[in-house]
Formats: sequence, structure tokens, C-alpha cells
Amino acid sequence: MGLVTGSCVVVSAVAVLPEFRGAGLGIALTQRVLALAPGLPATLSSSEIGHGVYRRLGFVDVGRPIHWA
Repeated sequence: MGLVTGSCVVVSAVAVLPEFRGAGLGIALTQRVLALAPGLPATLSSSEIGHGVYRRLGFVDVGRPIHWA
């Protein structure tokens, strides 16, 4: 899922079933969202499983999210 705001692209809810991980699907899905507005910076929150995917795409860790309940 992707959201383009006036200032950034938000990448969200990228998920790949375990049996299909490692085939490049997460990268392809994320690249498709980023292509919506290539001139804007992008932001996302990732599970531990996704960290490698996003690092390969050039994302850097800038902090941890705070979850409220």
C-alpha cells in the first residue's frame, strides 16, 4: 500500500507469504509504490523481517516507532 502526500511517499503494509520470501516480491512491491512519486522522499515502518529488503533499496534506520494502545 502506498500513500503520496504533498511532502513524501508513505510505504505501508508490504507483506509476502513465507513460502514466497526471497524471490524479490517485497522489493518489487516497494519499488512500485516509490515509482508513484520518484521525486519525493519515502518513509516506512518495518518489521525485523523486512529490514534487509529496505536496506537493499537504500532506506536507512532513523529511529524506532512508538506504538500506542
